Amino acid sequence: MKKIFLAIIAATVALGFTACNPGTADVKWKAGTNPAGAGGFSDIKWENEAGIADTTWINDPLYATDDETGFKEVSELVGKGSCLDDGTESEIVIDNSSSGGVTVAIGGGSALLDENAEVTLVIGGTNPVTK
Repeated sequence: MKKIFLAIIAATVALGFTACNPGTADVKWKAGTNPAGAGGFSDIKWENEAGIADTTWINDPLYATDDETGFKEVSELVGKGSCLDDGTESEIVIDNSSSGGVTVAIGGGSALLDENAEVTLVIGGTNPVTK
């Protein structure tokens, strides 16, 4: 009886830890438009709302419309994209009409990603960052 009780407690604790883990999503980027120049969209990042990079695609540039990066896991489900567009630091404007796995478009470069989804975010354009 003790062994069964201990097994039930262990299973309950394990479920508790599993249920408390934050969600993730697998993200890849697709160029929905041509970059500004030959440098392409490079140093692509998924950032949290404070602008801190969660995941980067440093060695995975996009040079032309329909080019795609590989999938990478992101842990921040609410965030935004940034990149270098032909060497200019820029915010990504996500084309929410073409992007899959996006529950709510927050606006501009920000989005809410579906938990445990494979998400393709389409770069609809960029806005240069002014400092």
